[in-house]
Amino acid sequence: MGDGVSNFKVGERVGRWLLRRRLPRLEYILVPASLPLLRIPEDISNEEAATIALALGTAAIGLRRIANFPEQAPLGHTILVWGGSSSVGLYAIQLARLVGFKVITTASPKNHELIVEASGRGGVDYVYDAISEQGSYEAAVKAFRKYGPRRIALVLPVDETAFEPGVEAHFSVVSTLLGSAVSLFGRYFVDDERDILFGQKLYKQVEVWLREERLKANPHAVRAGELNGVQDGLKFMKEGKVSGSKLVYRIA
Repeated sequence: MGDGVSNFKVGERVGRWLLRRRLPRLEYILVPASLPLLRIPEDISNEEAATIALALGTAAIGLRRIANFPEQAPLGHTILVWGGSSSVGLYAIQLARLVGFKVITTASPKNHELIVEASGRGGVDYVYDAISEQGSYEAAVKAFRKYGPRRIALVLPVDETAFEPGVEAHFSVVSTLLGSAVSLFGRYFVDDERDILFGQKLYKQVEVWLREERLKANPHAVRAGELNGVQDGLKFMKEGKVSGSKLVYRIA
């Protein structure tokens, strides 16, 4: 524990993710206490905690961009979460419900009929596309109500000319929560102090929600092999053998 750190105590477990370019293969790593850190409640295992910070942060920053999360949802507003069984999608569903959104979700491209049904009920106000490829966003925006906010959050950059006029698209860049400017997919995203403050408040609130059991960690499966097993895990995912679960590896 560094000098002057007062917001955490020795022995407390904390969770965060690291930017890829700084990813070490170490058991221990120093992180600034001034940046967002999740204090892990006692009844949450290390393996469960490993599923939270990155995926939840991605869900939260996207919801912030399109719907001012964590402000309470306007009465009667609906959000469509496309890819609800993905890690980000599962957290987007939970977070949206916690602030009062009515949530509609899909878990397979085969669920396109849900879009037709949503449109028939007047449509949705917001979309969180946790897939953002293979036609997901083109299908999802068809569910927008004609005169609603019509905002969509994406986890991958897309060709925004595919959207009709009036649709507002936002790329969910979670690295800004750590105060880091980043270049992704040919785009540059500046660091923003407001995102750091949002991240600090977010993880404090997440700790409360976890303790109150209003928020749950995503399902996970612990796989063998430590870091050497990650490559097999990636192959396992590419073969379509992972759904609704996060793969976790113990490195120590």
